[in-house]
Amino acid sequence: MGWFSQIADKINNIFISGGTNTFNTGFDAAGVAQIVAASHGVTDKQSIDAITQAIKAIGTTNATPSQIKAALEALQTGDAKKAAALFEKETERTELAAKEGAEAYRNLGALAFLDDTQKSLKAYRRATQLDPENADGWNRLGRLLQRTGELDEAINAYQTVLRLGQEHKNQQEIAVAYGNLGEVYRIRGDLDKAVEYYNKGLKIDEELGRKEGIAAKYGNLGVVYQTRGDLDKAVEYYNKALEIGKELGNKERIAIQYGNLGIVYKTRGDLDKAVEYYNKALEIDESLGNKEGIARHYGNLGIVYQTRGDLDKAVEYYNKALEIGKELGNKEGIAIQYGNLGIVYQTRGDLDKAVEYHNKALKISEGLGDKEKMAAIYGNLGIVYKTRGDLDKAVEYYHKSLKIEESLGHKEGMAIQFNNLAALYKTKKDYKQAREYWEKSLALFQALGSPNAKRVQSDLDRLPR
Repeated sequence: MGWFSQIADKINNIFISGGTNTFNTGFDAAGVAQIVAASHGVTDKQSIDAITQAIKAIGTTNATPSQIKAALEALQTGDAKKAAALFEKETERTELAAKEGAEAYRNLGALAFLDDTQKSLKAYRRATQLDPENADGWNRLGRLLQRTGELDEAINAYQTVLRLGQEHKNQQEIAVAYGNLGEVYRIRGDLDKAVEYYNKGLKIDEELGRKEGIAAKYGNLGVVYQTRGDLDKAVEYYNKALEIGKELGNKERIAIQYGNLGIVYKTRGDLDKAVEYYNKALEIDESLGNKEGIARHYGNLGIVYQTRGDLDKAVEYYNKALEIGKELGNKEGIAIQYGNLGIVYQTRGDLDKAVEYHNKALKISEGLGDKEKMAAIYGNLGIVYKTRGDLDKAVEYYHKSLKIEESLGHKEGMAIQFNNLAALYKTKKDYKQAREYWEKSLALFQALGSPNAKRVQSDLDRLPR
């Protein structure tokens, strides 16, 4: 019996249940590899070893006995094409298995996203490894990274969505990527860049007639207008987004815009209307189990209670929001509530505790590159130093805050810091400088339609000449 016939006879006995094949230990894979290598003019040991390993692995494929026999017959003559075809089919099978595994991880990630950020993050990371061509996996990963404050990684994830959208010629994926990139730049205070990306995404969504995307971009643009102090324009965009949300029956989108409109009413001093909208938003997010939204509304309601002087109620809501933020690993949300609690301690005269909480918030915000919140915290620290009588340190922090607010074009923030500086210079009896700052503050508060304008005007009227 010839050498190959002996191998062929062995092949008929090497299969076990489950489709996995195992060669008899007497099979000379190295000898066959030498034949294949010689027929192709390959002489280096590394290549021959690799061919040997590939031949040994034929038995691990899901090929039928006859397919393996045919491949081995071809290999004996130096022809590797049939063996290569087996592995090509094997790669297709494992690729399909990988995609099925990735889908399972994406499904796990979607559910864990609701209340277990780390599990969700781990699932989406694995999903993108198994199926790196799936744009939705990368997009969801980006959202989680944004939640946990890893903004550089979030940008990379969203840029991957953008690249995949371009490769897939999928305009919807491109529009989503632009919108999410805009969100990261907004958080970092680069409002011009944010608007650029929002408008790019909006243009595509309008061309596609994709109403959900249009509503999201309208809402995001509204936030930019609000940050810049153009509240009328912000309300216009929020209402456009709200109208589409209602048309689509998208409760999450409706809740977001109710919350945004509540912030505008709060800025304008209409606290009853603000509470009305916050509670509308809260009711929807509670029905959806949307913890991020619930935490946001708790924090906003806390601000209203604080503004009304009910500090105990404010602390209750801030702590409820903080608890959810920690549960979700939402660094931005955690920083906001640390800052809010710092203000309460400040109001109560516990300045050491206030500084502790402001510095906690500052550390997170600096890590995020969140300029808007950094500016607010610097201003609050300035107030603490003024209360302690360290006026030079207070001026330093007010100016750090003002510099950022001016770079953002944030009119409300600028007005607040001008007011803080005016009050400080009044304490120093530098009435000329105090008047200059209060006049700047008054003009901005009047432009915003803020009730603070009356208080600033009163301070100006009482200021000695």
